[in-house]
Amino acid sequence: MTYSPKASSQISLTDAESTTPIIPFGQTALILQAVQNLATVTFYGSVDGENFDVIKDASNASVTRSCAADTIHRIGDDLMGMPFIKLVSSTGGKGRYTVVHD
Repeated sequence: MTYSPKASSQISLTDAESTTPIIPFGQTALILQAVQNLATVTFYGSVDGENFDVIKDASNASVTRSCAADTIHRIGDDLMGMPFIKLVSSTGGKGRYTVVHD
């Protein structure tokens, strides 16, 4: 696994998919650090960078994480290979993310 703290990026999450920034992804994992309480983060994905839908896991449940302030989460298998992702917080807030190349 390759991890570089210098590759970390600040992100402001909103409570709507249409106003959340796009993260070019296509890698194997994402490290999300919740700087503020983000409550529940839902992951959206796209193959073209324009049309986003909620990412579902193997059991067809939406991919979400509960993200309290000052916590770090590694999200891998459910995002693997997705070219573009968006993170939508139920409360909005700030976080940092790093894309991990396994």
